[in-house]
Amino acid sequence: MMGLAFAAAVLWVATIIRLVVTVKRPDPARITMTIAAVCVASAFTLGFLAPAFDSNLDWPNGAELVTHLLFAGGAYFTLLFLYTVRHGRLTRSIVVRHSILFGLIALTMIGLFYLAEVHDVSAGSRFASAYAGDGAAVLYRIAFSAYFVYCLVGIARTCRRHAFADGDRARTLSLIGIGVGAGLAAVASLASALQMTVSYLTGQPAPVLATINVIGVATAGIIAGVGVLILLPLDTYLRWRNARRISNHLERLWTDLTRAKPEVVLPVPPGPNPIEHAEMVSTRRRIEVADALFRIHVTEQAALDVRQSPNPPEALGRVLRDSSAWPADDQTGVIAADLLPSTDDDLDQLLAVAGAYGAAR
Repeated sequence: MMGLAFAAAVLWVATIIRLVVTVKRPDPARITMTIAAVCVASAFTLGFLAPAFDSNLDWPNGAELVTHLLFAGGAYFTLLFLYTVRHGRLTRSIVVRHSILFGLIALTMIGLFYLAEVHDVSAGSRFASAYAGDGAAVLYRIAFSAYFVYCLVGIARTCRRHAFADGDRARTLSLIGIGVGAGLAAVASLASALQMTVSYLTGQPAPVLATINVIGVATAGIIAGVGVLILLPLDTYLRWRNARRISNHLERLWTDLTRAKPEVVLPVPPGPNPIEHAEMVSTRRRIEVADALFRIHVTEQAALDVRQSPNPPEALGRVLRDSSAWPADDQTGVIAADLLPSTDDDLDQLLAVAGAYGAAR
């Protein structure tokens, strides 16, 4: 029970964070992921509140059915989320296909649960062992596990395939957590279905499978919750660190160029938070260095050296360190920015110029 409670707590923290982000910046991926998180967190909460739920609603084993429907719903919405991540959008055919399958499974589970002789006494977390002798209850759990494992295997495979696809470390760790959690949940679900099946066929309990299920469910919830939870804070930290890295790398070049051309400097208003302020400072330095390079001229000989270099950005960085390469008259010579190759993204070039400038110091 403590494991389920801890897993539920982790999942609810992750869910609340996802909910806030989704409300601020809604899109199909965030919406489907948030709904999945709400379903799974609610399922874990019902898992350890089952006796109170059943008692208050006077519905023996009602928590059992609702919990597993929530788990199935969470798996359904997670599949939609991962499809959106992979393809950038949800197609109607995918939504219809998965919705029909989920609907059929949900109706099958409800029907079998209604037919099972489980409506007199609430078994709480002991449902699998208490009703292993009831054929309809066994089929109910098998139907759930078949769908749940189908979804979880797809989730785990998708996470493994895309976790290292684009070098985004926050996304990588998040997908690893979700994928490992999905794999453990699949093992736990299979263990539960096998526990009931073995007990039904042999008339003997299967304590090892029951233990695997309990440990697997709690561990899967914690790891998946951390996977969902880690994305936002880690992404925020990496944004801040990247902005600081760029600012620090440009600092020497920016300081000297803006001292020579102070008109390019604009005041930096305080950002609403440290992350956005660091990104604003980084962006301003990048823009101001580029503007200064359009105002600075170098001698014809220095320009020729840069053009003949196999690495013009680094060559320009070394030239800018040489005061004799700056003509006394700003109207003569060659504009420094014109010596850099044309590119859609000038950041790498500016970083190379700054690196060579600092190294020549």
